[in-house]
Amino acid sequence: MFKHWGLNRNKAKGLRLSSFQKKLVFFISLGLAGSYAASTISGTFGGLFFTGLLSESDAGGEILASQLYVGLLLSVPSLAIALLLPICGRISDSIKNLKWRRLIFIFVSLFCYLLSFPFMPLAFLSHNLGGLIASLYISSISNSVFCAFLTITMVDHVEAPLRGRFSGYCALFGYTGLLAGLLVANSFSYSSYLLSKDPWRLILPFIIALIILGVCALSLAFFLRKNALVELKGEGESEVSNHKKKSGLLPLPIILFFMAIGAAAIGGSSFSGFSASYFQYHLLTDTANLSRCSLISSLVSLVLFVPANFLAEKKGGKLILLSAYLLAILGYLWIFLIAPRGDQKVAEDGSIILLSSFPSSFYGAYFLLGCHAGLGNCAFPLFARYLKKGHEASYSNYFTAVSSLLSSLTPLLVGALLANGMVWGLLPLFSLVGFSCAFIFLLFLPKPKEKKNESLDNNCVNINKGENVNAR
Repeated sequence: MFKHWGLNRNKAKGLRLSSFQKKLVFFISLGLAGSYAASTISGTFGGLFFTGLLSESDAGGEILASQLYVGLLLSVPSLAIALLLPICGRISDSIKNLKWRRLIFIFVSLFCYLLSFPFMPLAFLSHNLGGLIASLYISSISNSVFCAFLTITMVDHVEAPLRGRFSGYCALFGYTGLLAGLLVANSFSYSSYLLSKDPWRLILPFIIALIILGVCALSLAFFLRKNALVELKGEGESEVSNHKKKSGLLPLPIILFFMAIGAAAIGGSSFSGFSASYFQYHLLTDTANLSRCSLISSLVSLVLFVPANFLAEKKGGKLILLSAYLLAILGYLWIFLIAPRGDQKVAEDGSIILLSSFPSSFYGAYFLLGCHAGLGNCAFPLFARYLKKGHEASYSNYFTAVSSLLSSLTPLLVGALLANGMVWGLLPLFSLVGFSCAFIFLLFLPKPKEKKNESLDNNCVNINKGENVNAR
């Protein structure tokens, strides 16, 4: 039965990463680690910078200082990314020089990232709102393009049965960059700057992140420039021409996958975007427990990244992804059932009455959500099984664009509902509905068609004795 749900176990069983692919895992992980470290710093300080500048604006007053305006400003890059990535993907797939059709986007986005990132704290310290917006938007968009084309590079250089474990390794090692970013952000907090007014408390974390990004990403770029594989002789031109001829509606499996991923993006961003406010609203000063919940979820997902992808190769990627969505449904149902009920009450002296103490069973719910995140890492490797040659970048970037678009729009919608009197206790229902729809859409996903030459299913790989072909 597992054969119907994703992968052929017999084909996946004997395959191993070649020596080139092992090096590629290392260097792509380096690039992702640097990107995660920098994006964690910009994400931690970006909203605080916006809030600080808007609150002191002469024309803004209390209206501009509201979190609604900050949320709108921070959602713009996600919307731009959702529009830009598919365009970049189609351009990349149409470039005839297969060696450079991915590298040019990696190099350009990396250059823009390194150039714009350090200007963020400088713009804030100089009270330049326009400069802050420009630096944050350029760095966010560059980061997304950089990471997206690293993923496409993986699709180009790794045959389908191995993409799961490759993705798991990259997620595991790349995640260290996120942890490094969190460590730096906690060591140089925004509150410490407010107390000391020392500008280096804001500049130093960006310098450290810039060094990490530069060393990691430039090492990756140098490796790809020297070792990028090119097409097998005579195949490149026909692939590009086929891409141009076969334009039209997306295949049904791709549409179903987009619907599932989009619904999951709605479910994931509905509650997570307001989890801190949710804890604070119901539990007041007990919000420190949210950090413990998030830590549990992060550690569980980190442990499951690689095993989940190996399991997807053995049992079928569709089955594992369905299990991930089911765990998310159970996790948010758990949160909904144990949610403190009622609204905040104000005493006669003006103090807010504490409605509930922190229920320790929240830890169990976040454990399930961590399992969901770990197993859900196999989503893109499964999606890549449905990609057609000549469309890799286009469809891969559509995948990222759908998630980015819905993840940015959902918090705005939910925030508007909360602001207009929606009961906070119903917030987990948004996530429940989103993941339930994702589960249903994925059920109808057909089995991917097996290719006749599975080991050479990409135009950029040669598995002759496990060695790579150097770029000509």
